[in-house]
Amino acid sequence: MRNFLFGITLCLTLGCIGCGSAIIGNMTTGPSSPSSTTPLPPALIEPPTMGVTGHNVFWWSIPWPPVQIATIRSFDSGWCFLEPTPGVWDFTTLDKDVERAQAENAQLELVLENPPGWVTGGPNGCVQPQFLLPPSIPDWITYVSIVGNRYKGKVHVYECKNEPDQPSEYGGTIAQLVPLCQAEYDTLKSIDPTITVTSPAFSGSSNAVSYAASYLQAGGIKSLDVINIHFQSEPNPEAMVSYYGGFQNLKTSEKLTNIPVWITECGYMIASGPNAKNPYTFPAGSRVLDSALSQEYVARMHLVAWALGVPKILWYAWGDDEYALVDDQGHTPKPATVAYGEVAALMSGLELLSYKVDSSGTWTLNIQDANGNPVHILWNENELTESVAVPSSWKVSQVQDLNGNTISLSGGSVSIAGLPIILKSSGN
Repeated sequence: MRNFLFGITLCLTLGCIGCGSAIIGNMTTGPSSPSSTTPLPPALIEPPTMGVTGHNVFWWSIPWPPVQIATIRSFDSGWCFLEPTPGVWDFTTLDKDVERAQAENAQLELVLENPPGWVTGGPNGCVQPQFLLPPSIPDWITYVSIVGNRYKGKVHVYECKNEPDQPSEYGGTIAQLVPLCQAEYDTLKSIDPTITVTSPAFSGSSNAVSYAASYLQAGGIKSLDVINIHFQSEPNPEAMVSYYGGFQNLKTSEKLTNIPVWITECGYMIASGPNAKNPYTFPAGSRVLDSALSQEYVARMHLVAWALGVPKILWYAWGDDEYALVDDQGHTPKPATVAYGEVAALMSGLELLSYKVDSSGTWTLNIQDANGNPVHILWNENELTESVAVPSSWKVSQVQDLNGNTISLSGGSVSIAGLPIILKSSGN
């Protein structure tokens, strides 16, 4: 597909590849989600829009993802890249990114940030510490206006600043940040009222919710169409339940009922696959998922997001070294790439009715397909192998895992562990 070295098939089977002592395989610890049987609001939930963030990846220069990618989030729009010296603009890379996204029918989401040193008084080029310093409002408006007008009708989503709650990303105050984002919002809306402007992307740190609350209460509530968050994904995908719930509670307290919450970064360090031309060496002590566990986590991350009603979730990152979903800067697929394609294909055309989490951490998603036939997806978030009784009312005729392997029913029960399995009725 599109000159990629790899074709996704729903029946592709990949084994577990051992990758060294720093790599984590199946885990048997980790907090379980609260036991619950949860009907979801609204009654039927469509799967989230899936996409990826690319950092240090020029999208025009690599094979386009052969899996279902609806949104690409890019940092190529950083101010220091576009105007490295006063009045000298270089859109070579970003123009190619935009053209490629349009050709592939994908939405490009641009992060506006990173003023050049000549604006903030820092050194020239795209290096710290100038990223930490807020520019003047007039200079910021000029940058936003030039980018917005150049891509009017081509780019429809913009973000104001990446992870300002992290000292390594931003050295200003909330009082300085709010006017910047308000100026971006007003400028882009004057160019095209249909543009979606997200809040700054609040990181997955322990203080992210409180920082977001302070930002909204300081006036940031007037400068966004979407609350934009990152999920650091520890200790497992199911930790999203409490983290995302914190932002949902914040929405309620600030009376933002109609404002969606997107997750524009989530991910893990993933070991290089067996076909990597340049396997990545991770820093000592890093938590790195092996091939089997990365497949499980990629699938479960998106299934949990679906259960929680997350409208959009972007994996971090596509071809970056440490967190790469694909090896060799986006050129060589790995088992996690397969899992991403599998879960995207699985969720297509389905609607979620309810989900249940029992006291041992076993999840059950109750779904229906486009014809109204029931589908059930099961896994255990603690990687425990369990035998689960299958109700006769489900009329199960087929059981598969996300690699397309057929699983047998024995005595009306099925064995589950960390990899989600799919049970389909005789009507499927």
